[in-house]
Amino acid sequence: MTEIDSLKQTNSVENKSQQLANLIVQSKASEHAELLPLAKLSLIDYLAAVLGGCKTTAVQKVIQTLALPVQKLPVFGAEINQNFECSAFVNGFAGHYLDIDDTHADLRGHPSAVIDGALFAVSTGKETLNQFLWATVIGIEVAAQFGTILNPKLAQKGIHTTGAIGAISAAAAIAVYKKLTCAQTQQLLSIAATQAFALEIQAGSDTKPLNAGFAARNAVSAWQWCQAGLSANEDVFSGARGWFRVIGDVDFELHKIAQQWLRPGKIKAPGMWYKSQPFCSAAMAGYDAARILYQRGFSLENCLEISLNFPKNGDRPLRFTAPRTGQEGKFSIEYIVWQVLKYGKPTKTAFDNQPVPAEFKHALSKFKRHHSLIAKDWHDRPIEITITTQTNAVISVRVDQPKGAPKNALNLDEVIEKLQIQVMTDSRYLKQTLQNPKLTMEALIQIVRSA
Repeated sequence: MTEIDSLKQTNSVENKSQQLANLIVQSKASEHAELLPLAKLSLIDYLAAVLGGCKTTAVQKVIQTLALPVQKLPVFGAEINQNFECSAFVNGFAGHYLDIDDTHADLRGHPSAVIDGALFAVSTGKETLNQFLWATVIGIEVAAQFGTILNPKLAQKGIHTTGAIGAISAAAAIAVYKKLTCAQTQQLLSIAATQAFALEIQAGSDTKPLNAGFAARNAVSAWQWCQAGLSANEDVFSGARGWFRVIGDVDFELHKIAQQWLRPGKIKAPGMWYKSQPFCSAAMAGYDAARILYQRGFSLENCLEISLNFPKNGDRPLRFTAPRTGQEGKFSIEYIVWQVLKYGKPTKTAFDNQPVPAEFKHALSKFKRHHSLIAKDWHDRPIEITITTQTNAVISVRVDQPKGAPKNALNLDEVIEKLQIQVMTDSRYLKQTLQNPKLTMEALIQIVRSA
């Protein structure tokens, strides 16, 4: 068969990308109403993360840079308004900057900073809250389904899944939000996929949250190119040159996605992680274990040796054993546990982009990592801390389900409290407002702007 004949055959039958687009646009919120409250929880958590992130110097610098006059950013042939893309970029960057935004075990990344960041950017204000929430459900479904096929290999390869998979999942959410046809969705996903890449090596720098901003922006730009009528490959995910094979060296297993699609919904099972602290979720169990030890009266001064035990590869995201800055410390179990055993909890400036305290460097010799734990479920991220005291007593604490993990989740009031800590003075008003089934995005955006 010639290459032309092969192309003709591909165009004559429903290809895998077309089937994926059908799954996305034909799913009905009315048949999965139980998932909308979960998406509302995700939205509130995103608002806490993004509004907190907007207070940081780095995000303010980005906003100021993007506000430069048009004449300083020449576009030959016309002056164009880049508000959609710029808004999405800031929304994604700010939403992920503090690293306090939600995560999903299947994605092995942060879905809402990218998905919600893109959706807010393209909102006209006329959409209902439920339309936004349903688009979020679908975006998370795509993110987690793709992650199930590609992980753990993709994450272990060094790809930042928040950026790589995030752009495609946000594009899927936009397709639902804007009520695109199957053909339009197929084109949108194809254009998004050609932009979808990010490096995990950026962890510990400003460019890790930039990846989330890039992904949100790329999803929105893909929507704009789709609106402009630009063409794209009709089956970008399949074959030897398709996105799955190129980025992850795996086949596009659409049959697995179709079998599991919204059964019961990835936002529900395995569910979302909602963090109470601004550091990598892989360290959450260690943080809780250290807190238990501190509350029992054990402090850094009591400890002769501190053993940190993980399942195999369980500490891979925590790649800094001797972080130089607080920003790198977000990905260091040693630094996080040191903060807790020293102060009871991380200080307000613990994770700023400043040099770590000299005291921490002096204490590093006490810490050792081990990898002999067995996780009960691969979604779990257990950590066991064993301390040897100055009197040679040995005490161990293991945490399998840290606070914020899906099996030990934050409830609605706790997530609203998280938002209140960042910006709000009256959480009851927000909670009451979000219960209104006729709430428009315009009304929600006004509330957010006044926060």
